[in-house]
Amino acid sequence: MSNAPAAPKNADLAEILKYLNPPQQDYAALNTEIKNVDVFETPLERAIAAFYRMFAGGYKYWQDQYDYPRIHEYFYGGFLAAEDIVARTISRSERILAADLLSFFTNHVRTFIFNTGCENALICSSAKMLLDSAEGALRYCERTRKIWDSNSIVNELLSIEEKQGKDVRAESYKGIHARIKDYLDLNYDYFQGVVACAKLSLLPYKLPSEWQDAQIQQYRKAVDEAMVKVHPRSRELLSELRAYYAAANYAVEQYKKNGYTSLRVQQADILLRGVGYVGKQLIDPLFEVFEKERGDSDIKSSALEKTGLTIEQLSSGGFLNDAFETEAGTELLESLVMRLPLEENTLTIDAPDGSAVLTHSIDSLEVTISKFGTISVEFALSAGDSDEVRSKGVSASHTRLIESLLGPHVGALQIKWIGAPTSLEGEANFVQPEVENYVSYLLECLDWFQSGKDKGYFDQRRDEVAVMEGLLEDWKDSIRNFSSQLLLPSKDTFEKRYRQNRSDLQKNLMAVHREFLSWESWLNELPKTLANQAPDEVRKFIANGQKMFPNGRAYSKLGDVATEIMNRVEMLLRHYAGISENEDEEAYVDLDREFSFDPYSGWQSIIMVNRLAVRNEKGELPEFPTEEQRLAALNHYEFKAFKIPGREARAGIDDWLMALVPEDQKNLAHLRSHYTDAMYVGQNRVFMYFPDDPMFILTQYRDNSRFIGGVRVILLAHRVAAKRLAHKCAAALYDKEKPVSSEVISSLLGNIQKLRSQITSVFELMQDITLTRFQDHAELMVAMLDEIQAERFKEMLNESMTMLDMYENDLKWAMMSGNK
Repeated sequence: MSNAPAAPKNADLAEILKYLNPPQQDYAALNTEIKNVDVFETPLERAIAAFYRMFAGGYKYWQDQYDYPRIHEYFYGGFLAAEDIVARTISRSERILAADLLSFFTNHVRTFIFNTGCENALICSSAKMLLDSAEGALRYCERTRKIWDSNSIVNELLSIEEKQGKDVRAESYKGIHARIKDYLDLNYDYFQGVVACAKLSLLPYKLPSEWQDAQIQQYRKAVDEAMVKVHPRSRELLSELRAYYAAANYAVEQYKKNGYTSLRVQQADILLRGVGYVGKQLIDPLFEVFEKERGDSDIKSSALEKTGLTIEQLSSGGFLNDAFETEAGTELLESLVMRLPLEENTLTIDAPDGSAVLTHSIDSLEVTISKFGTISVEFALSAGDSDEVRSKGVSASHTRLIESLLGPHVGALQIKWIGAPTSLEGEANFVQPEVENYVSYLLECLDWFQSGKDKGYFDQRRDEVAVMEGLLEDWKDSIRNFSSQLLLPSKDTFEKRYRQNRSDLQKNLMAVHREFLSWESWLNELPKTLANQAPDEVRKFIANGQKMFPNGRAYSKLGDVATEIMNRVEMLLRHYAGISENEDEEAYVDLDREFSFDPYSGWQSIIMVNRLAVRNEKGELPEFPTEEQRLAALNHYEFKAFKIPGREARAGIDDWLMALVPEDQKNLAHLRSHYTDAMYVGQNRVFMYFPDDPMFILTQYRDNSRFIGGVRVILLAHRVAAKRLAHKCAAALYDKEKPVSSEVISSLLGNIQKLRSQITSVFELMQDITLTRFQDHAELMVAMLDEIQAERFKEMLNESMTMLDMYENDLKWAMMSGNK
């Protein structure tokens, strides 16, 4: 119930709901206009207003963010707000109306949760995910429309005049029904178009013998009809539908134009790296402990005790090759490598490829800390190693998806980690991705549980059922309490409340999980005890329940895994350095003490494709491509998937097909390798194709790429530190209300000198790495530095130092004059 003060009633809900209708939906206005649901005359109006207030808030948030769990909390929060009103004011007197209203709200929520899945599919470049999500949205939207037109709701809305008397606005109630009906019809037409686009997008993954041109015309006609219907009613939905359509059409036409051939990666080794910066004051103590009597056992035990992180193997050794066997290389590139335990299929990623979903297992997981100031969490995996996949290969689109897994805009996939680090007491700084999307988990549990009740599977377990029902209700209550704060105007207030309520959300989900685990023994007996049921159906029911809570922990982004590992390793480094987390107030201007990892910029993918081939129109792949066939692969129209760098803004499914290759892009492989080879370097990725080179050459290229990725992060870290120090100097010098002390001036001057010295060392490092024993290797390193725009970073740092020089003079003058 709203805590707002009493307000005049008889607000016109139909007038407010106009924001759902053509020519463009205005969710921000709809959300703002419904300030207090108590101003509406009837319980039915109040329930509808409560729902659409939250729903509009979620859609407004959606238009600005890709945070799907939070969007789902808005949508489901609208259902819970409406459910409260229905339970208090309608359920007892009109049970059929109450049941239909709750069914309407819950199907409405599920419709748009599936719709967010369409956008996620767009971000992941997955036609299969798009089809599954669009079909789900279409299915639930149809249900929602039917319920909205049910006799109980229609009669209630259209007969309110008779129930309430002559002062009731009959036209307004008719308007409520008409506006929501129009909105649902609009989205239904839109989803029909998206389904057709998804089916069209899947055709290039199939052989021409598996589809006919008539299908193309059928799908195109369906999209054209949808666009005609959507066009006058929503500019936003029309633009999205056109984006899906344009990319799907282009992909089909290119597939046909190129003789129904496609590029297939038969084998590739992929290294995904989260890279951060570590200061000497944090690095050196760990190296000292390791070097003293090879103290790896002490480090392993401390890591487990202090951070919950298990280290399987700790070893030393620079990861760079003999080309760096110079004095500078030996001194700077020494490193410690922590291998984390991973058995077969313990850290897996489900990623779509056409109409299939491929499961990739991370082969190794390592943390590397180098003396020159980098820390990296590295995930190694391969594509195309299995016999089944090797015979078919994986698509260029799928390879792009895998290489972007650590990127900030990859979208949500299913990632499972058996043996993930255990939770620590009070680990507020660690992400908890297994409970990231509370709404999706809850809806899945509710569906599974209700299915078992409906089929009578739990009839003999009434006590356990009662316990589970109570736990699920507690879980709903925790989401209800949290969602009530989603509309708070202050972001700071919201974040504070969110942190307070998150523990309840986690606690209640875990309670359901524990109760479910206690059921497993008797669930597995169901096929025997339910002899009258089809055994296969019962087994499928049990399997679906077991998939809800996978062993280990579930993630939606690989970046969350990297972030958690980084946080735990930082605790270990601070432990050996004797620096607590609370001692950080001044550390941001002292790079000796800094540990920085920016998941939005500190990531790198290195793709080494060893076997690449063109699949012909019959689906055949050459087992050992000839030189001519390798050149055909390099010249294939899909090869630009490996040239186009990752982009934040993507207009449609696989829209890299419609992008232009940058004119200044260089194939760096030709600097020191064969004309059939390829190497493309970008800010966050390196692609390599060296089919004729032995493994030690491939390893050398990979190590060069790792080092260049580290240089980029070091440059970024110093740039950020320089800007922060400049801001601090400005605050000290020009804040007239807070006199600056000589101690503060002395500290700032010292930090400026230290930062200047460190930046000079970075510039020397960039020069040193080009002084190797081999000219071709030096030329490659210079070219790679050019590709990551290292000179631009140097210019930015020089500009920052010029600004700090000015502040240094002002600070010295303030010190001498005794005032500002």
